[in-house]
Amino acid sequence: DQNAARLFYANAALQGHIIAGEDASNAFGEAPRPKQQYFIRPDAAFHHWWTSCLGHPPIPHDFVVPVLRNMQGHPEAPRLWSIHIHRMLQHDLNLRPTTHEPCLYSGLQDGHRIFLIRQVDDFAISAPMLELANKFFARLDDLLLEPFKMQGVINYYNGINLRQSRDFITVDCQMYLQRVFERH
Repeated sequence: DQNAARLFYANAALQGHIIAGEDASNAFGEAPRPKQQYFIRPDAAFHHWWTSCLGHPPIPHDFVVPVLRNMQGHPEAPRLWSIHIHRMLQHDLNLRPTTHEPCLYSGLQDGHRIFLIRQVDDFAISAPMLELANKFFARLDDLLLEPFKMQGVINYYNGINLRQSRDFITVDCQMYLQRVFERH
Protein backbone atom coordinates (compact mmCIF):
# COMPACT_ATOMS: atom_id res chain seq x y z
CA ASP A 1 0.00 0.00 0.00
CA GLN A 2 2.92 2.34 0.69
CA ASN A 3 0.76 4.47 2.97
CA ALA A 4 3.76 6.26 4.48
CA ALA A 5 5.06 7.19 1.03
CA ARG A 6 1.64 8.41 -0.11
CA LEU A 7 1.36 10.59 3.00
CA PHE A 8 4.87 11.91 2.36
CA TYR A 9 4.12 12.83 -1.30
CA ALA A 10 0.77 14.41 -0.44
CA ASN A 11 2.34 16.49 2.33
CA ALA A 12 5.17 17.62 0.03
CA ALA A 13 2.63 18.74 -2.57
CA LEU A 14 0.51 20.57 0.03
CA GLN A 15 3.58 22.34 1.42
CA GLY A 16 4.88 23.28 -2.04
CA HIS A 17 8.13 21.39 -1.32
CA ILE A 18 10.60 19.66 -3.59
CA ILE A 19 11.65 16.07 -2.88
CA ALA A 20 15.33 15.19 -2.90
CA GLY A 21 16.84 11.78 -2.29
CA GLU A 22 19.88 9.93 -1.04
CA ASP A 23 20.88 6.29 -0.85
CA ALA A 24 23.12 4.77 1.82
CA SER A 25 26.10 3.06 0.21
CA ASN A 26 26.75 0.52 2.94
CA ALA A 27 23.84 0.80 5.35
CA PHE A 28 24.31 -2.41 7.29
CA GLY A 29 28.04 -1.79 7.71
CA GLU A 30 27.26 1.51 9.46
CA ALA A 31 25.59 -0.17 12.42
CA PRO A 32 27.51 -1.80 15.26
CA ARG A 33 28.10 -5.53 15.04
CA PRO A 34 25.71 -7.99 16.67
CA LYS A 35 26.48 -8.93 20.27
CA GLN A 36 27.16 -12.48 19.21
CA GLN A 37 30.63 -12.40 17.64
CA TYR A 38 30.87 -13.98 14.21
CA PHE A 39 33.74 -14.96 11.97
CA ILE A 40 34.43 -15.58 8.30
CA ARG A 41 36.80 -17.93 6.57
CA PRO A 42 38.69 -15.69 4.14
CA ASP A 43 38.38 -16.58 0.46
CA ALA A 44 40.92 -15.81 -2.28
CA ALA A 45 39.55 -12.29 -2.86
CA PHE A 46 39.83 -11.47 0.84
CA HIS A 47 43.41 -12.83 0.99
CA HIS A 48 44.33 -10.67 -2.02
CA TRP A 49 42.75 -7.54 -0.48
CA TRP A 50 44.43 -8.23 2.88
CA THR A 51 47.93 -8.59 1.45
CA SER A 52 47.90 -6.47 -1.73
CA CYS A 53 45.64 -3.59 -0.74
CA LEU A 54 46.30 -3.35 2.98
CA GLY A 55 49.90 -4.61 2.90
CA HIS A 56 49.43 -7.06 5.78
CA PRO A 57 51.26 -10.37 6.00
CA PRO A 58 49.26 -13.34 4.67
CA ILE A 59 46.63 -14.93 6.90
CA PRO A 60 47.36 -18.63 7.50
CA HIS A 61 45.09 -20.80 5.36
CA ASP A 62 43.11 -22.40 8.21
CA PHE A 63 42.48 -19.20 10.19
CA VAL A 64 39.17 -17.39 10.55
CA VAL A 65 38.77 -13.62 10.88
CA PRO A 66 36.41 -11.84 13.30
CA VAL A 67 33.90 -9.48 11.72
CA LEU A 68 34.02 -6.21 13.63
CA ARG A 69 31.05 -4.42 12.02
CA ASN A 70 27.51 -5.29 11.11
CA MET A 71 27.33 -7.19 7.83
CA GLN A 72 24.66 -7.71 5.17
CA GLY A 73 23.45 -11.27 5.31
CA HIS A 74 23.58 -11.56 9.09
CA PRO A 75 20.07 -12.18 10.50
CA GLU A 76 20.30 -9.17 12.82
CA ALA A 77 21.73 -6.73 10.25
CA PRO A 78 18.50 -5.00 9.17
CA ARG A 79 17.31 -4.53 12.76
CA LEU A 80 20.67 -3.14 13.90
CA TRP A 81 20.77 -0.68 10.97
CA SER A 82 17.22 0.46 11.68
CA ILE A 83 17.98 1.11 15.35
CA HIS A 84 21.25 2.87 14.47
CA ILE A 85 19.82 5.26 11.85
CA HIS A 86 16.64 5.93 13.84
CA ARG A 87 18.77 6.97 16.82
CA MET A 88 20.89 9.27 14.61
CA LEU A 89 17.87 10.93 13.03
CA GLN A 90 16.24 11.54 16.41
CA HIS A 91 19.13 12.36 18.72
CA ASP A 92 21.81 13.80 16.44
CA LEU A 93 19.61 15.55 13.87
CA ASN A 94 16.57 16.39 16.04
CA LEU A 95 13.95 14.83 13.79
CA ARG A 96 10.77 13.40 15.30
CA PRO A 97 9.03 10.32 13.90
CA THR A 98 5.28 10.24 13.48
CA THR A 99 3.33 7.99 15.81
CA HIS A 100 1.74 5.67 13.26
CA GLU A 101 4.43 5.72 10.56
CA PRO A 102 7.81 5.64 12.35
CA CYS A 103 9.67 5.90 9.02
CA LEU A 104 8.24 9.43 8.53
CA TYR A 105 10.07 12.19 10.36
CA SER A 106 9.84 15.96 10.62
CA GLY A 107 12.10 18.66 11.98
CA LEU A 108 13.73 21.99 11.27
CA GLN A 109 16.63 22.88 9.01
CA ASP A 110 17.69 26.52 9.26
CA GLY A 111 14.29 27.43 10.68
CA HIS A 112 12.35 25.70 7.86
CA ARG A 113 10.15 22.63 8.37
CA ILE A 114 11.44 19.56 6.53
CA PHE A 115 10.02 16.05 6.26
CA LEU A 116 11.97 12.84 5.74
CA ILE A 117 10.94 9.34 4.76
CA ARG A 118 13.28 6.43 5.36
CA GLN A 119 12.78 3.08 3.68
CA VAL A 120 15.66 0.84 4.78
CA ASP A 121 18.64 2.59 3.12
CA ASP A 122 16.74 4.99 0.85
CA PHE A 123 15.99 8.49 2.11
CA ALA A 124 13.87 11.28 0.67
CA ILE A 125 13.47 14.78 2.06
CA SER A 126 10.63 17.18 1.41
CA ALA A 127 11.95 20.73 1.80
CA PRO A 128 11.04 24.21 0.57
CA MET A 129 14.38 24.45 -1.31
CA LEU A 130 16.94 21.95 -2.61
CA GLU A 131 19.68 23.76 -0.67
CA LEU A 132 17.96 22.90 2.64
CA ALA A 133 17.64 19.23 1.68
CA ASN A 134 21.31 19.12 0.63
CA LYS A 135 22.38 20.83 3.85
CA PHE A 136 20.45 18.29 5.92
CA PHE A 137 21.90 15.37 3.93
CA ALA A 138 25.41 16.80 4.46
CA ARG A 139 24.78 16.82 8.22
CA LEU A 140 23.67 13.20 8.05
CA ASP A 141 26.68 12.29 5.87
CA ASP A 142 29.00 13.70 8.54
CA LEU A 143 27.66 11.12 11.01
CA LEU A 144 28.26 8.11 8.75
CA LEU A 145 31.36 6.10 7.85
CA GLU A 146 30.50 5.92 4.14
CA PRO A 147 29.03 8.90 2.27
CA PHE A 148 25.55 8.76 0.82
CA LYS A 149 24.92 8.71 -2.91
CA MET A 150 23.35 12.12 -3.50
CA GLN A 151 20.47 12.02 -5.98
CA GLY A 152 19.28 15.63 -5.91
CA VAL A 153 15.68 16.27 -6.90
CA ILE A 154 14.33 12.79 -7.53
CA ASN A 155 12.04 11.45 -10.21
CA TYR A 156 12.07 7.86 -8.92
CA TYR A 157 11.88 6.54 -5.34
CA ASN A 158 11.48 2.89 -4.32
CA GLY A 159 9.62 1.80 -7.42
CA ILE A 160 7.53 4.94 -7.81
CA ASN A 161 7.97 7.45 -10.64
CA LEU A 162 7.63 11.06 -9.49
CA ARG A 163 7.09 14.17 -11.55
CA GLN A 164 7.71 17.39 -9.69
CA SER A 165 7.12 20.97 -10.62
CA ARG A 166 6.72 24.21 -8.72
CA ASP A 167 2.95 23.63 -8.57
CA PHE A 168 2.45 19.87 -8.26
CA ILE A 169 3.85 16.39 -7.62
CA THR A 170 2.43 13.44 -9.54
CA VAL A 171 3.05 9.83 -8.59
CA ASP A 172 2.97 6.98 -11.10
CA CYS A 173 2.81 3.53 -9.55
CA GLN A 174 2.13 1.67 -12.80
CA MET A 175 5.63 0.18 -13.19
CA TYR A 176 5.76 -0.73 -9.49
CA LEU A 177 2.37 -2.46 -9.64
CA GLN A 178 3.31 -4.25 -12.86
CA ARG A 179 6.41 -5.74 -11.15
CA VAL A 180 4.35 -6.78 -8.11
CA PHE A 181 1.79 -8.59 -10.28
CA GLU A 182 4.52 -10.27 -12.35
CA ARG A 183 5.98 -11.80 -9.17
CA HIS A 184 2.66 -13.29 -8.05
